[in-house]
Amino acid sequence: MFDPQLFRHFFPLLNTGDNRELIYLDNAATAQTLQVVIDRIQRFYTYSNGNANRSSHRLSHEASQIVEATRKSAAAFMGCEASEVIFTYGATDALNGLARSLTDGLGVGEEILISEGEHHANFVPWQQFAKEKSLELRCVPLTSSGIDIDALLAMVSNKTQVLSFSIGLNSFGCYPDMEELNQRLKGLKARYPQLTIIFDATQYAVHKPLACASWACDFLVCSAHKLYGPTGVGLLYGDVNALAALKPWRWGGDMVQSVTLERTELLPSPDCFESGTLPLASIAGLQACLEWWQSINRHELEAHETSLTSLLHELLKALVASEPELQLLSEEKNNLGLGVLAVNAGASFSVFDIAQWLDEHNIAVRAGKLCAQPALAARGVDAVLRLSIAGYTTRADIEKTVHSIKAFLNETTVASLPNGCVDKLDSLDWDALISPQPWQSRYKQLMSWAEAITPKPEICIPENQVSGCQTDVWLTCDRVGEKCYFSVYSPSRLLRGFAAIVLYHLQGKSASQILRFPIHQTLQPIGLEKQLSASRNNGFHALLSAMLECVESQMSEMA
Repeated sequence: MFDPQLFRHFFPLLNTGDNRELIYLDNAATAQTLQVVIDRIQRFYTYSNGNANRSSHRLSHEASQIVEATRKSAAAFMGCEASEVIFTYGATDALNGLARSLTDGLGVGEEILISEGEHHANFVPWQQFAKEKSLELRCVPLTSSGIDIDALLAMVSNKTQVLSFSIGLNSFGCYPDMEELNQRLKGLKARYPQLTIIFDATQYAVHKPLACASWACDFLVCSAHKLYGPTGVGLLYGDVNALAALKPWRWGGDMVQSVTLERTELLPSPDCFESGTLPLASIAGLQACLEWWQSINRHELEAHETSLTSLLHELLKALVASEPELQLLSEEKNNLGLGVLAVNAGASFSVFDIAQWLDEHNIAVRAGKLCAQPALAARGVDAVLRLSIAGYTTRADIEKTVHSIKAFLNETTVASLPNGCVDKLDSLDWDALISPQPWQSRYKQLMSWAEAITPKPEICIPENQVSGCQTDVWLTCDRVGEKCYFSVYSPSRLLRGFAAIVLYHLQGKSASQILRFPIHQTLQPIGLEKQLSASRNNGFHALLSAMLECVESQMSEMA
């Protein structure tokens, strides 16, 4: 039987200091790094730090051997030949390179298809090159299993040159039936031989085996840091025929056979796609990662993750059923270990508030747009809360996380302050907020202060939006006589609490009084800098800076 606690021991961060109790559920962004990977990187720099394929000395030979050994291991992991593996700096780098090269020879009006669920790394490059070259970019809709294959088949025509899509969505976790998908895509390619197919397997590869040689794709990309490996290196599979027709997108040393003033003769693939100095230490770490993958039982790991995914959705369904302000966007079936929640419009809190609460309870999750804004827009939401599991996730981790979300929801049911039709700052008790107390008690009071900031839909327009905040916040400043009055609103309960703190001290003062007021010194007893994450502190400082800039603007107008 698979033991997640034993699995956790492979990862030093999770066994050090406060991280021993950390519940890490942001694996879809970056998984934790194996000890063997860290050791191999250190060993490379200690014993083998030379430039591969460049020099005649021993260290260069050793580095070259590491690169080629890793390439063979990567080929085994991806299910292809070593000559079909290209090292990149990550999946984003690979997708940008493919977009640049594959659009280079296309004509006006020719077509690229992607899905509406793509990560920005597989959306924006195609969008930008399509604009630059007057190509058509079209989005295939989604189903609960990812890209809608029936819709795709109906959309492809003789104009379609490229089809690029994820086989595991980072936004909702869904993936298709790969046997059916590849069977239908092979039929599509037989009908439209000009079509180049790209799979983004960045989320898929850590959960399911790859079989590039037998699949319908011409290219496939993935990143090492999703595989418990190092950052800064990725893998690009290219079918031998597809690589032969592909133009390199980066030029430099170590990719050429000869160079004269008139012409450059390139080395064959894969060398012609690996110009410049490769991320050699990361490649050495990747080799250790891939060797580790060969040593574990993937079937047991998949069964563990499937069981956790089922439990996660069972608990989230029950949570949403009792909380009308939440909705569950992910489904258990065909899911790569992601649970995704959204907060309904008009709620008194945001997904960022939940994420902040979980962080304070030593639970790491992801809140935001997930670099997948078209995907979220297709579901009618602006931001989500994502819980993503890994082999070291336990059933207790899932249960504690959902319990902590319930605790947050209970905290948000505190009674609103009286007369909530306008901001009621006079009702706030500053002395109680700064009195000696545990942070959790102070945080609860801060969240109750948010109730003093009432909805103001009239100010929620783009020109009033404050930049630098992780979630939306709008601000205006008006002068009545010499006094300045702010209007602030945010869907984030925490940001509204921040706003109430500042307004308590600055609202209705003159511009000169506001600029002289020692606001940072006054707020120091609350302990925001110490207790809040960097992103939350950044949001607070962005709001405060915007308010002071408004006051300075008012003073300039008066002058």
